Amino acid sequence: MLHVTVLAKRGDMDGAVELAPPIRQAATGVKFQRLDQRLNEFAERLAPHSSPPVVVDYLEANRDRQLQPEQ
Repeated sequence: MLHVTVLAKRGDMDGAVELAPPIRQAATGVKFQRLDQRLNEFAERLAPHSSPPVVVDYLEANRDRQLQPEQ
């Protein structure tokens, strides 16, 4: 996720979105708050660039993984 975040900060949204889905998929079923936080931060960083279909697809897929408030 660090590499994905660096790409996004540099403006390489295509590269970042290409690398992020496999990370998200590998994390399916795993609940680590730090990982969830980083995935959510990446989604927030993508939000202003949400017109390309690949970004829209990523953001929609990430909604299932959003941090849930602890009960």
